[in-house]
Amino acid sequence: MAIVISKFLLSLAYAMGAAAVPVATVGSTLFALQASEKADGSTDPYAVLLSYPGPAPDELDRVAEISVQVKGTGKTAAAATDLVNQLYESLYQDNVVRHGWVIAGKITSGLAVIDDPGVSYEVRLVIPQQTPGVTGRDERGRWNVTFNFDVRFQLAT
Repeated sequence: MAIVISKFLLSLAYAMGAAAVPVATVGSTLFALQASEKADGSTDPYAVLLSYPGPAPDELDRVAEISVQVKGTGKTAAAATDLVNQLYESLYQDNVVRHGWVIAGKITSGLAVIDDPGVSYEVRLVIPQQTPGVTGRDERGRWNVTFNFDVRFQLAT
């Protein structure tokens, strides 16, 4: 079974959001691949997980590795920083970078996110590339805070 990166990112967003509760809620303040901002600006602050160019997957290896950027946006630097720091901390357990972390597979069904029956992922290793930091402001004057990490994972089921 081929690993679909977008499904893994959605599943990872849910796992990170659960670890950062009550700060991050998927579909409300945390998104995978694309943010869903509300026109009234009430989606503040929010963060999105994006994959970016990294190592090519090994076709013969069940273990995939992708590079992920967590980008937080908020009306204040403090709000965006707090959210992104909570997501950064979700990559750790007992002050150690997570490894052997099994997360439930998720898929979209219309506008809903549901469990992907029989699918889970084992996060073999998380490799933070840096701690969260302010990277500037967007075209609307909102603050951006980001950090990047690499993640090695495989299908657990």
